[in-house]
Amino acid sequence: MKKIRVNLLGLVLISFFAVSCQAQRSEITYAIKHGDLDTVKELIAADKGLLFTKETYHSVSRISLLHFAILYRQHDVLEYLLKEFTTNNIDIDKLLDSEGRNPLFFAIDDADPTSLRLLIQSDADLMLKNKDGNSALGEALFGHGSTEAVIECFNILLKEGLHDNFSNDTLDFIAKYRESEIMTTAKRGMSLVGKGRYLSYRITDKILSILESIL
Repeated sequence: MKKIRVNLLGLVLISFFAVSCQAQRSEITYAIKHGDLDTVKELIAADKGLLFTKETYHSVSRISLLHFAILYRQHDVLEYLLKEFTTNNIDIDKLLDSEGRNPLFFAIDDADPTSLRLLIQSDADLMLKNKDGNSALGEALFGHGSTEAVIECFNILLKEGLHDNFSNDTLDFIAKYRESEIMTTAKRGMSLVGKGRYLSYRITDKILSILESIL
């Protein structure tokens, strides 16, 4: 009987601890969402373990605190969190959500130039590729934001020395479905060889189309 009581007490303590941790995680994500930097600082000062918080947003899981700050465009909070992650030797490049995006690719996908700059200042690895094998520069062309924001993100990466000779399929997709300004911007990230390759491909494709119509 005594053993049963001890086991029950253990289960109660574990449940209490789990609920307490969940409450803290919910509190810090709520504070991030609303840009409450003071509360974020207080919570992390009391428990550095919160830096490892992973939550779910709609259908996307394993979202880190950095992802949350980017998601809600809370740049002051993001700047503070990046310093904390660096101080505590947490590799921001390895914080992947369930779609395989680290904070850098998350900011690029969201077409958020300010977050992108903050991540670059925190030495995010710009040479990494995502799970689909796409470069940061390539993903920037498909950011979910205004044309101006997409181009600004692309230009930020260009200034960091990134270049990419995008595939013919990628360029065809941009030409067909994105604004002409984005196509012009994409070519700025390509070498002369890459531009020549695509021009040759388009000319050949046009000639074949003409021949097919004649024959």
